[in-house]
Amino acid sequence: MNSKCFLPLAVSCCIAASAKAQDLEPRLYINLPIDQNFVAASYFYSSGDVDLSSSSTIEDASVQIEGSVLGYSRTLALADKLAKFDIKSSYACIAGNALFSGTRRYGRECGMGDALARFSYNFLGPAGQSVKEFRLQPRELVVGTSLQVNMPTGDYDGDKILNVGTNRWYVRPEIGTSIPLGKWSIDLALGAKIFTDNDDSLGARLQQDTLYNTQIHLNYDISRRQWLSLNMNYFWGGNTKKNGLNAAPAQKNSRLGLTYAYALNASYIAKAFYNKGVINRISNDSDTAGLALIYRY
Repeated sequence: MNSKCFLPLAVSCCIAASAKAQDLEPRLYINLPIDQNFVAASYFYSSGDVDLSSSSTIEDASVQIEGSVLGYSRTLALADKLAKFDIKSSYACIAGNALFSGTRRYGRECGMGDALARFSYNFLGPAGQSVKEFRLQPRELVVGTSLQVNMPTGDYDGDKILNVGTNRWYVRPEIGTSIPLGKWSIDLALGAKIFTDNDDSLGARLQQDTLYNTQIHLNYDISRRQWLSLNMNYFWGGNTKKNGLNAAPAQKNSRLGLTYAYALNASYIAKAFYNKGVINRISNDSDTAGLALIYRY
């Protein structure tokens, strides 16, 4: 396929591939015992349409993303409060197809995704506690902040339309709270992604404005072993340019999802999640589902 003619889809595929990063993360700021380690392995699948402008010569485009994620987290005490560090990376395959000048074209790429590292700190809430102390402590209001960094370590080829890596950095500052209400709790978060430029995107310079994100989660403790969460976010901004020219307008999108977690025993937790686009301005008309297994020690 002629790459110059396919630039609009390339931009949209890049946005669609990053849509899985519009995370719906319940219980991110809850209190946890300190000096704990967590290893998580997960699988996800996402499929949906790619929205292009009405003036584009490319029609009926769609993208599917399938992959696995491996992550590690550790909790610790900092200034007598809970802090947490986590890092994760992924391996994924991205497949896309579209009608171009009346002919159906296909593409597929597999490889390592970018590594993500995050540090979070609960500056308001209970002091850092051992496992024994944590079990005896009733839940309290928590307010925290976090900073996530996307490192461009993933597989990337500037001459290809589909890439698993992004070839750019971003930082994601966020502030959030968890409000306990008996067996219920509400999580709220507000954050932003600030991107560096990608200087090698099909011979062009890709620039993206800051993308803002707010989340709300309604959580319910079914029992001591299991909980369910209804998740919703809204993200806006992120206008994209190629060589200074508008390539994709600002996003005004929202996703709705469910998360279910079950503690198999004291060390293992299984989690299932599903979310879909409910407000779709740019490349958000997709369904995403996944399973995760978490080991605590």
